[in-house]
Amino acid sequence: MKRRLVVLLLFALALTPAPRPVIAAEGENYVVVVNASNNISEISQDLLSRIFLRKVRAWHGGRATAPVDHSLAAPIRVVFSRKALGFSINDVRDYWMKQTLSGGDVAPPIRSSERDVLEFVKSEPGGIGYVSADSTLPTDVKAVKVTQ
Repeated sequence: MKRRLVVLLLFALALTPAPRPVIAAEGENYVVVVNASNNISEISQDLLSRIFLRKVRAWHGGRATAPVDHSLAAPIRVVFSRKALGFSINDVRDYWMKQTLSGGDVAPPIRSSERDVLEFVKSEPGGIGYVSADSTLPTDVKAVKVTQ
């Protein structure tokens, strides 16, 4: 049964086109956002990466983390993956494929627009995401500083 599932997953992945290569400008910036009820004001780049790779599942204090991502083809995702995770888009896709096939964790949910990312973060007490630096943030979402 497991073997069939693996074969079907590999077949589906083989038929899925790779994300279009997107060249993001070096100067493109994003801001990391959390639900306004979260008491953090800054986050280390290491912790940010570990949350998005599902290696850390709870905030200090025990509240579950709820990361949300953009699609692999989104230019902001290219920049975030490179700067925050240290991965290319292909590395991210491969990481989650290995996690899924080995029975590990699943990737954070994907939202198709910045508005949808903000709505997700707003609705989840442990929500964390990223949007363009020039985005207008709703009152229930706040930006946090990323430190080295």
